[in-house]
Amino acid sequence: MSTFGLATVHSQTSPLYYDYSHNHLEWFTIESEHFLIHFQDGNSRSAKVTARIAEEIYAPITELYQLEPDQKVSIVLKDRDDYSNGAAYFFDNKIDIWLPALDTPLRGTHNWLRNVITHEFTHIIQIQKA
Repeated sequence: MSTFGLATVHSQTSPLYYDYSHNHLEWFTIESEHFLIHFQDGNSRSAKVTARIAEEIYAPITELYQLEPDQKVSIVLKDRDDYSNGAAYFFDNKIDIWLPALDTPLRGTHNWLRNVITHEFTHIIQIQKA
């Protein structure tokens, strides 16, 4: 248990549900108040940072749109492909993030992970509000 109240548990959900293209990898899940962060073995640091950022941006976005999701939002961290990106799937409350190397200089001095989490979570809320 960390200071953010996160517990690491082995994911009980089939990797196929999340369209994981690397089923041979071991997957884990950490849970925060509003999010489930699914990640591959070796990415626990990125998962904890993702959970912290997601909780920090949750209230400003949900208050702005006056909408909270009915259930926790899943964020799937993928780290075995050669690109960085994000995608939001409002119909099943899921965000996919293809992680860059932590030392990759993306978007100048901006925090890429914070930007992509904020951007994709905003899509989830905006579309559910519509």
